[in-house]
Amino acid sequence: MATQLQFRRGNTAQTAVFTGAVAEITVDTDLNTLVVQDGVTAGGHYIARAGDTQSAYDQANTGTVLAQASYDQANTGSCHAQIFCHAKHC
Repeated sequence: MATQLQFRRGNTAQTAVFTGAVAEITVDTDLNTLVVQDGVTAGGHYIARAGDTQSAYDQANTGTVLAQASYDQANTGSCHAQIFCHAKHC
């Protein structure tokens, strides 16, 4: 029979108050996520899942697109002001 490895586990509330040993890996069974313990921090440090990183990327990318649109709009207004100014010989 193959060897089975099982990590400590608990729901989110249990994980939040648990402080594991340095480099210990635990499992949050509510979120199905691995948590790396540092021996000091209650709750440890959650490891992002693939879907979570894609969501964060999508949110950041949306912010970049909005910032670019704002920049473009402001730049267009600046160009209009310069054209108006040159036409009036400012």
